[in-house]
Amino acid sequence: MEQFAVIKDIVIILLVSIPIIYLFNRIKIPSIVGFLVSGMLIGPSGLQLIIGIKEIETMAEIGVILLLFFIGLEVSLKELMKMKRFLIIAGGLQISLTVIIFSALFMILQIEIYKSIYIGMLISLSSTAIVLKILSDRNELDAPHGKIALGILIFQDLSIVPMLIFLPILGATSELVVSDIFLKLLASVAAVAVIVMLAKFLMPKILIQIAKLRVREIFTVGILLLLLGTAYLTHSIGLSFAIGAFLAGLILSESDFSHQILSEIIPFKDAFNTLFFVSIGLMLNFNFVIQNPIILTTLTLGIIVLKCLIVIAVVIVMKFPLRIGIITGLTLAQIGEFSFVLSQAGMKYDLIESSFYNAFIASSVFTMVLTPFAIYFAHNLSARIKVKSIFSGKN
Repeated sequence: MEQFAVIKDIVIILLVSIPIIYLFNRIKIPSIVGFLVSGMLIGPSGLQLIIGIKEIETMAEIGVILLLFFIGLEVSLKELMKMKRFLIIAGGLQISLTVIIFSALFMILQIEIYKSIYIGMLISLSSTAIVLKILSDRNELDAPHGKIALGILIFQDLSIVPMLIFLPILGATSELVVSDIFLKLLASVAAVAVIVMLAKFLMPKILIQIAKLRVREIFTVGILLLLLGTAYLTHSIGLSFAIGAFLAGLILSESDFSHQILSEIIPFKDAFNTLFFVSIGLMLNFNFVIQNPIILTTLTLGIIVLKCLIVIAVVIVMKFPLRIGIITGLTLAQIGEFSFVLSQAGMKYDLIESSFYNAFIASSVFTMVLTPFAIYFAHNLSARIKVKSIFSGKN
């Protein structure tokens, strides 16, 4: 029966997830947090309903592929140009400052420079899924803090591709000179460029031929073939599945069938993303949490406070009021889902040790779970600041 263990695990995940997701929706907390809690409850460190998670991690990786493909499909160059101020300035500053500041902090703690940079990259990303869900539920996507947060999140999502390309360089076993780094980056960029050109030439033609058959099942299978085929191609040349998935989505977003593709892929994305976020909860080591409460509390609060302060500084640089900065900062103060993608990829290059990996998983899950409460606190605090500004005669 061992070969069917994965079916049992999926049944357990779905059985536990449904009531928890319902409860979290009732109390207006994003369902993603419910997935994390589900994983924590049923995992090896919880009720031990699921012990072996390798098969779940494989399906979770498919969820990541679909997530990146979905983001690629939703990226519209025209829409991006309209919000380029928030995207390029705010997003670029947030990523750069976060990586620099956290890298410097971990270097002070005697961690090697390449590992410090890697950790800074992990922490720089926020959760697009959680933040957009909360902003949408609160009807705040068009509010100033909503637009700034969206611009930064899109920049972060796009940044995952160069970050994944950069990992083999950070994880090189020997010392690299500047010319070696440049050549490796150039080779990676060239490989991506070749794949993009081939895909851009072939995909529309293949898609048109598939659509002409007028069979929905063939269209769905054809989309999955293009998606997974491109992902496998990038993986085969030493890059990641996720990069190929994003490129496939980006190219297909320009086709006339983009809306139909979205409608066909969404059910797959939601199903596999459930497994992805539950698998993150499964990885939480409760024994590690119990043994290191002070370290994890300090790390979690440190990440939230520092990320918030960095975003506040970025918002002020863009000449928005402090209260907008506070809301935006606490909205983006968590660690995001793509950080887990980056952490899994980094383990292949020995960029993260097991002890810090446990700390990273725990603090990441805690920052995600605390996000709805942080946003509620941010709105209350900003309201007080606004009232004080009115009574003091300031705008």
